[in-house]
Amino acid sequence: MTTIPEEWNLLLTEFCAAWRAHDAARLEALWDDDYPDLVYVAEERRSPMIGRDAIHAYYRETLTLMTWMNVKVKPIRWGVVGEAAWLVGKGSWAGQNRTRTHVSGGTSTVCFMARRRNGMLRLIQYVEAPLNARYARPARKSEEASSFE
Repeated sequence: MTTIPEEWNLLLTEFCAAWRAHDAARLEALWDDDYPDLVYVAEERRSPMIGRDAIHAYYRETLTLMTWMNVKVKPIRWGVVGEAAWLVGKGSWAGQNRTRTHVSGGTSTVCFMARRRNGMLRLIQYVEAPLNARYARPARKSEEASSFE
């Protein structure tokens, strides 16, 4: 798995561009609304968002709260299981929250699951897993060299 498949490249490019454009409709269009059990786990939420309406509301709430967002994803590994495709990557985000004077941001491992609809991948699950620095073991030299920039 040395080169990311073009269908994943298209989805990730649009995912990041839609956040930068502050465009909820573009973010919502990335999801397979025909799939009944959509799941979005955001690092800042105590509970996952389940279903189309919850995910769409999350995008609108988040984009109302933030004046700008910049999201990046660096793919690490991907594959296919039956009709679903998955991708794990390192994600980073930065943005300006309307209620704060400083820029917020972070990095996490991100996990996407999608299925093909009309010749394109559409999300059915997205999970952000930030590092818990309190319990994480120190990084090895090989991990530091491949860390997300």
